[in-house]
Amino acid sequence: MSFNSNPGKQAFTATASQTNFDFNFKIYVDSDIKVYLTPTGQDPDDTTDILILDTDYTVSINGDLGGSITLLSGATLNDTIVINRDLPVTRDISYVTQGDLLADTINLDQNYQTYLIIDSFVALNAAIVLPVSATSVSTKLPAVTPNSYLRWNSTGDAIENDTTIPDAVVTTSDNVLDANSWANEAEDTPVKVYTNGVGANRSPMVYSALHYQAKANGFSDEAELEKWDAEAKALTSLSYATEPEDIPVNLITSDGDGTFTYAPQAGVFSALHYSIKSGTILGNWEFVDNKLKFLNATGAHIHGSTTDGSDTGALALSAGGNESSTRGAVINLYGEQHDTWAGELFLTPVTDAALGRINLEAITQSRRGMTINARWDLVLGTYDAKDVPDPDGILHVLGNYGTLGVDTPQIPSFTAQTNANLAVFEQRGTSNGITIATENSVIGRLAFGDPENAGAGQITYNHADENMVFSNVNGESARIDENGKLSATDYDGKNVCSAWVRFNGQTTPPTIIDSYNVSSVERISTGKFRVHFATSLPVGYSASGLASLGGTAVVQLGFETDNSATGASCDVTSLRSDTGAVIERALNTVSFFGGN
Repeated sequence: MSFNSNPGKQAFTATASQTNFDFNFKIYVDSDIKVYLTPTGQDPDDTTDILILDTDYTVSINGDLGGSITLLSGATLNDTIVINRDLPVTRDISYVTQGDLLADTINLDQNYQTYLIIDSFVALNAAIVLPVSATSVSTKLPAVTPNSYLRWNSTGDAIENDTTIPDAVVTTSDNVLDANSWANEAEDTPVKVYTNGVGANRSPMVYSALHYQAKANGFSDEAELEKWDAEAKALTSLSYATEPEDIPVNLITSDGDGTFTYAPQAGVFSALHYSIKSGTILGNWEFVDNKLKFLNATGAHIHGSTTDGSDTGALALSAGGNESSTRGAVINLYGEQHDTWAGELFLTPVTDAALGRINLEAITQSRRGMTINARWDLVLGTYDAKDVPDPDGILHVLGNYGTLGVDTPQIPSFTAQTNANLAVFEQRGTSNGITIATENSVIGRLAFGDPENAGAGQITYNHADENMVFSNVNGESARIDENGKLSATDYDGKNVCSAWVRFNGQTTPPTIIDSYNVSSVERISTGKFRVHFATSLPVGYSASGLASLGGTAVVQLGFETDNSATGASCDVTSLRSDTGAVIERALNTVSFFGGN
């Protein structure tokens, strides 16, 4: 029997629904291994992770080479599977004085004991051990003391209990909760101190940045000193919330003249500091000139769980006034020196080369009207009413024209009709238009609808066959084909000329001077010609024609039936009206009716 020197422990990362796992170390019976499954994303726990033989898995032994386990329920993707050899510490072989000393017996005995030694080293590798070079160090643990932790003593040669936990290891989440309480407790609500996530009012009672900000906003001009004191406290609370990582918070006091003194508090840090340490980013805010400004745009997520924004967490901006007043909240997304109008949102270029943009994924609704002004002049300047005039209709799109703040893009003295102003497209000073663009193989469509039929009237353009079709509730009314030919359903072709030709009958071959729906004219014999149609005419069409002669004589053109059942051509004979003689003339005109 051979000896298998592989360590008695293997770990695997499972694929989705994987059941079979091969191991490469020696076991004797199925119960010589223990199997652990740690679900993906969880920490290992021998108590909950261990599997039960024949309930959770089965074992197949492959001699001295190892074997495999088969899970009775497939693993989840990225689960961790650990297979660990666990041989009973026993000796089943005894040697008798003067008995047989067989090699197989000795190898079996020694192999088993060596596997036990290998497994001991595998377990030792998972233990905490002193460095080999460490001397005169005791690893004996002190007596068990509740609510203490272990540390090395001051001489570094023994382990001792310590019941005084320093600030450096206070739970980070409690620090975050403390600092958030300093910043955000409601007006007249005391700031809390948290222990293991449970908050209690601080003693003596103090209040948050939000509290003092609310108080500061309500002070009168006669109470400036108290207002500044309140602002100082608000700034202090805000410092507890927002100082950057590893920067101590400031104790801020009023100087009595609108300025403040900042005193860093050594070893005391903000909510943002502890948030970063714990991996929970709260954002970066700054309180400047009575304004709370967010400095880290990539870290802010403000939303509410109701569509009307009434739930906690929604962002609301309000100001004095009601729906009919001229007052309202303003959002400025540019320099604070820019002019503003109440109740409006301004988004302008940051530089001459950078556009301001609003990107919306939801439906946009406007209570009154909407003006879209395509002004591509990016020179920054003072906003002027000429830049975005009042709309003539519900949607008013104005093309690029003139200079911002100087020229109005509207056409002078033009106002859209009140019964045709759902959408107004207006371009001053240059040509412009509206484009409906589609892929090459599909149809572009302009539809006119009513409650009974959403597509009662339509103008469509089929890019596949290059046909434009006009239709009403009864179907197609007219069509312009790829050659520009117009056909309509209010006539059948019999009341218009279906083909005509003017040709020189004295040339060889006859020369077509002008024509419609005629591809060629062929001389069959003297004075007899065959007219070939570009598009065949139906059998039963009519024809008439004349040829020039001069003087009083007239040349009449005689006609024969068409030469095919599809009306592909017609034979024409040139005859003198006075003598009946066949004659060829330089100018012959023939017209055909009753076709398409």
